[in-house]
Amino acid sequence: MRTPDELEEYIRKLLVRNNLDININQHPELISAGRDLGYDTGELAAVVGRVYESTDWRPYKLIEDQVINSSSFSQGRFFNEHARPIVEKVKDDLSAGEAIAYIIHIISNQPNPFSPRLHPAPDTGSFRDPWMTDDAWDIYKKQQVVEWCGVEVITLEQLGEVCFSKREDTLQLIQNKLYLPPTIMLLTRSAARTQPFEKIFDDIKDVEKRYLTIIYRLYNELPFRFRGAMYKTLADLMTEACQSYELLGQLHDVYSKGYIHIWQQEAQTALAGHLPSNLGKNGFLELLYTVNPQYPFYLNGQRYDSPTHLVTVARTSGAVWKDIFQAIDHRELHVWLEKLGQEPWCKGIDQQNTAISDSGFYNDEERKLASVQAFINLVDETATLPVIVAAPKELSFINSEASHVIESNLRLQLSTDGFVKASLRLEPAIPGVSLDRTTVKFYGLVDNKQTDIKLTIDPVQLQKDTRYDFQIVISSVYQDLRIPVAVSVVFPQKAYIIELLKWGGMSAAFFLVIGWLAGAFQAASFYMAMRQYLPWGLPWKYVEPVSIAYLLLLVMLGAGLFLSIRYIRRKYKTHAND
Repeated sequence: MRTPDELEEYIRKLLVRNNLDININQHPELISAGRDLGYDTGELAAVVGRVYESTDWRPYKLIEDQVINSSSFSQGRFFNEHARPIVEKVKDDLSAGEAIAYIIHIISNQPNPFSPRLHPAPDTGSFRDPWMTDDAWDIYKKQQVVEWCGVEVITLEQLGEVCFSKREDTLQLIQNKLYLPPTIMLLTRSAARTQPFEKIFDDIKDVEKRYLTIIYRLYNELPFRFRGAMYKTLADLMTEACQSYELLGQLHDVYSKGYIHIWQQEAQTALAGHLPSNLGKNGFLELLYTVNPQYPFYLNGQRYDSPTHLVTVARTSGAVWKDIFQAIDHRELHVWLEKLGQEPWCKGIDQQNTAISDSGFYNDEERKLASVQAFINLVDETATLPVIVAAPKELSFINSEASHVIESNLRLQLSTDGFVKASLRLEPAIPGVSLDRTTVKFYGLVDNKQTDIKLTIDPVQLQKDTRYDFQIVISSVYQDLRIPVAVSVVFPQKAYIIELLKWGGMSAAFFLVIGWLAGAFQAASFYMAMRQYLPWGLPWKYVEPVSIAYLLLLVMLGAGLFLSIRYIRRKYKTHAND
């Protein structure tokens, strides 16, 4: 005892063991401990008085009254079934261990003391064995002995232990009600206590469930058997199962059959009234994290010790995103987060998923990625948001000649490794200006971090000598990125001069050809050639062939000029209304 608090706790235990009254002179170890802490005998007595006054002894007095006034106590017998109701009455003030220890203290310090019976090495700290006085034990031994599976038993608790240890034999004996109910009647000599066991056979047809119900109703302190090991509490069982994904899966199979419900309900544990009604995976997770919210969470065999751990892995590994979405979609993550006290996260997940689904902006695969990205941002508020950057940051096409369509590429890049989908639009929309797509998406964890979009400007649809200012808007749930664009179209003077020279040269060549042909028509050889092609007897013979040739040249000249003007007007149209 190194501190005054430890000394006071020791004094309190002495008071309990000595019927709330001690003489310090009879406890030299107490005097020695007090002296080590600087107390003389008088001061130590004052400490004892202070401990007595500060302790609520009512639960202990209640236990004493219940024990002394019970019929079983007067008969010299005290079994687990007698102690259990007393422990239940003081459970808000004393632990089960403290209450049982005080009951044992009372019955073992009587003039005719009680002692644990039956086992060669009795347990003096519990009611695993029946406690009896010597006289009661002599009478009990003379009663008819009941045998079950080759073992003699005299209490229901013993019968439960034998059923538990000899499982296969018991399963054969409980196929029907021929054996167990009569055995219980012999042990209890009570129809009222036998009838509930008969009802088990009527209500439960599954033999394994019937077996579990029977053993835990006979003795509710029996452990739970899992993979050959024994577990006294649900917490011990869950803790062991959480060591691996395989073990947890096997325990889930046990849970899904209702076996854990039977154990907890028959054992009347604190969780018995709060067991999930759902025997599926979500119900199992609810029970698991009710026992201890700090248990790990498993996804596809991988262990995650906290939501932060899960998000940390998700930020660097795209392989886990599908599993995370499935856990969100099946509401398995909700169970874990709620038990961790993170109800706002659960509400946020639901709101974000509803918004994602209702937007109509995402296809099915994109919806999954967007949901996981939203979950990451919700859990880790310090995580960098998946934003898009553009290069260049602005575009200018001032004084562009209206001689050709303007095309320019804009590079978009994701700044992180997450997922984002964005819409593209021009603000305001201008006729003749367009983008080659309306959406872009990035998923950096699969090397999809950049893309180019093409801006196309048709000068024909723009007013010349007018400045147009607009923005390329890249809009996602995380940002509105705006790229300023300035455009003005001027008369294509340089192109005009080049085209003028080109067409001037072509026109000169055209007229030279016409002139050459006109000169050729006057040659005699051409005249003779023309005559031989004109049929005799027609009016052509009265017309000079040279006149006909000049008429053809005139038609060629007119047609050439007409077609040239028409082609020029079509090709060099500089406005939509021209």
